Amino acid sequence: VFFGPLGDKAHNLCAYFAALPGVVPCRDGYNPATWMLDVIGAGTGGAQAEAVDFVSAYKSSALAEAMATSLDGALAEAMAAAEEAEETAGAGKELACNAPFLKQVALLWWRMFTEYWRTPAYSLMRWIIMSLLSAVLGTLYLQQTTASAADVQSRVSLIYLL
Repeated sequence: VFFGPLGDKAHNLCAYFAALPGVVPCRDGYNPATWMLDVIGAGTGGAQAEAVDFVSAYKSSALAEAMATSLDGALAEAMAAAEEAEETAGAGKELACNAPFLKQVALLWWRMFTEYWRTPAYSLMRWIIMSLLSAVLGTLYLQQTTASAADVQSRVSLIYLL
């Protein structure tokens, strides 16, 4: 219902809505954002101007035309920049900032190692819980036979729990 520069102390917002028929102007010292929400019916008090269709009023305003012109210009600039970047990078070439796959894997492993090394209490607790769970779940299946595929599947699924 409004898109544009707010102005100092939301003067532009207040002037835009106050110019619409049936809208009560913003009182001095009242929060313009709260006033705008009250006017359009999104506030706690309900709509003050029932007869105004704010969407169609905005679509036919000079603000909407200025926004559309601004967006068209920004889109044209972005498209030109994207085409220029595509031409300079070349089709199918990797960017210069990409690292080889094995280098990325090594860096990720190092980062993970460093993170766990910085929190030894967390790592120790993880190993203790994993060991206890392994012992408990291992003893559950210690003397059982693998007579069917379901038995094997239930044992293999324990790996995902740990």
